[in-house]
Amino acid sequence: MSKSLSFGHHLAHELAKSGLTRVQLGHRLGVSSTQIGFWITGERVPPEARQRKILAALHASTPTLATLVESLQRDVAERIAQFGRDAETI
Repeated sequence: MSKSLSFGHHLAHELAKSGLTRVQLGHRLGVSSTQIGFWITGERVPPEARQRKILAALHASTPTLATLVESLQRDVAERIAQFGRDAETI
């Protein structure tokens, strides 16, 4: 997978690869399938403490872990930058 893809794209790919549904992953993580959907669409970002649990639940490899964390960090940085641009227009 390209490193330019978002965390949500990587999560959706790993979820499909694992054979789990959003409901099953949510059950393993103690969150709703709606929450999983928010992470996939990029509407929300999982808290740092939850990120490792996501990877463990998906039985993700170390390279996958690095890719997901990098994409998540990039997504958060982009959100912060957008917030700063939005604040400048107020």
